[in-house]
Amino acid sequence: MDDLIFGHHDLDKAIDLKIKINKILSKFGFNLRKWISNDHRVLEISGYTPNEDFCIPGEGETKTLGTVWNPSMDTIGYNYNIKIDTFKITKRTVLAAIGQLFDILGLISPVIVKAKLILQKIWISKVNWDTDVPEDISIEWLDFVSKLPNLKSLQIPRCVLKGQSFKNPKRLYGFSDASQLAYGACIYLVSEIGDEIESHLICAKSRLAPLTSSSMSLPRLELCGALLLARLLEKTIKALDFPVNDTVLFTDSTIVLDWLNAEPSQWKTFIFICNRVAEIQRLTADITWSHINTEINPADIVSRGADPLELKNQALWWYGPSFLKTAPETWPDTKKIKISISDVRKENIEVSFAAVKSVLENEIFSRCSSYPKLIRIVAYIYRFFHNLKSNSKLTGILTFQN
Repeated sequence: MDDLIFGHHDLDKAIDLKIKINKILSKFGFNLRKWISNDHRVLEISGYTPNEDFCIPGEGETKTLGTVWNPSMDTIGYNYNIKIDTFKITKRTVLAAIGQLFDILGLISPVIVKAKLILQKIWISKVNWDTDVPEDISIEWLDFVSKLPNLKSLQIPRCVLKGQSFKNPKRLYGFSDASQLAYGACIYLVSEIGDEIESHLICAKSRLAPLTSSSMSLPRLELCGALLLARLLEKTIKALDFPVNDTVLFTDSTIVLDWLNAEPSQWKTFIFICNRVAEIQRLTADITWSHINTEINPADIVSRGADPLELKNQALWWYGPSFLKTAPETWPDTKKIKISISDVRKENIEVSFAAVKSVLENEIFSRCSSYPKLIRIVAYIYRFFHNLKSNSKLTGILTFQN
């Protein structure tokens, strides 16, 4: 049986949940052990497994799903120990190393984008899997790997809702951006604690721009970033176990805002735009989209990538723009649109179909492995019908005239 992860913002309910889980699983012979918690009172309740092993806070860290959790400080972090052969850097070894950079929440997406961009350069160079990469790429990769240990010093607060903030109004703010290299999205949870307002990054997502991005304009990549944000928001809202009072999404592309402010049918001649606009409008119905300057757009960081040391000191990335910590009525006056549910119309889609009957020619084509063989078969068929009708029979090896 694998590790089990659960929690609750209420201590009594967390203890009750622990006891119930123990009781249910112990009936089937699954005794949960090696408990670890950020509160010693949870560990003191043994429930229905009297011989369980306890991990007391402060005795170390635990790792799950690629994320390190320090229970004594209640922080999460990353500890990647990538061992590479500096004398043999190939496409295969780089891909294997990047595969170890697992970040389920996307909190270090800018770092992973940086790594994937290096892999993309290797792909463009068209070297074989086990051939040494070009020297300039090798130097860039070694420099990146040498900076990865800086992630160990990251201490990201696990709990973003403290005390009474769980009962106070909560808001979600999402940002998207794109460059010719990549596009990405990030979401922040803003809560009130007394007279203070706190903002925390809770998740992010990134994608590299396709290798054919030279034929894809920047506004289209920005639209892909907006779609990525809309999909990420949908999953985030489903994962949260509390209501959100308000949600606003930001992009620094006025072109994307104009696209979203129109009916998808207006862009039917541009299928790429039409399909994405329709999906964004469906996912973000009744949600406000707003413009933001690139300089204060945290998604700009993920769209360009960042080294571990750069990311560690990026307050914009971890907490979002400073105006999130102020009342919405004091925010800069920017272009805003709100996608009304009534505006998201269901369009009738015309579907054409035809009944296709298999004919002899199609069967012959599928059975012949080469064109000369097909010619011989057809020739013998014609000879067969000729011999049925004529007294002069054709026999022997096929000739050019046959």
